[in-house]
Amino acid sequence: MQKTRNVEQDIIDAARKVFQMNGFKEATMRDIANEANINLAMLHYYFRSKDNLFYMIFDEAFGLLYEKIAHILSDDKLDIFEKIRIIVSEYITFFNINPHIPLFIVREVIRNPEKIGERMKVSINPIPTFKTFSDQIQEQYEKGVIRQISAFSLILNIISLCVFPALAKSVVNQLSGLTEIEMEAISENRKKEVADFIINSIRI
Repeated sequence: MQKTRNVEQDIIDAARKVFQMNGFKEATMRDIANEANINLAMLHYYFRSKDNLFYMIFDEAFGLLYEKIAHILSDDKLDIFEKIRIIVSEYITFFNINPHIPLFIVREVIRNPEKIGERMKVSINPIPTFKTFSDQIQEQYEKGVIRQISAFSLILNIISLCVFPALAKSVVNQLSGLTEIEMEAISENRKKEVADFIINSIRI
């Protein structure tokens, strides 16, 4: 028995691939239709505009990134150092599996920061999550365990050290002359190295 085709899901999968490879500006509805193996009329029937389809894909990508840290930051059973190690490991693993997502998000934030900021506010509620983490940091500072640092700055430091290698991966590969296996080993080692670097920067 032949399986019924899920055209809408095929379109979403095709749009994800096209947008993440080309960005909003360079991607066209024809590109997406060709990737989904449908005609333009059918594409417009399911999704009326490129904007609608794009923001569905963007919200999905950003949601995946946010979910990676939200439950960790709000877990009061984990101490700060455990949270840093888990988040670093989660992000580096995620970027290795989804290499196009970091550039996709950064490119669109640069292209349309106000619109993207509005979308992020709608799709997530970071205040409770970051308040838990911020309170934990303040508590550890008052106990003399860590230096004073804001939760926001600490998260920025973590994300920056995890994201940049993913953004620059193709250039680094060309300049280093390392094999794919060697790059994978370096990436795996960075899970510990980056976590150690961040922890040592705040630990007293």
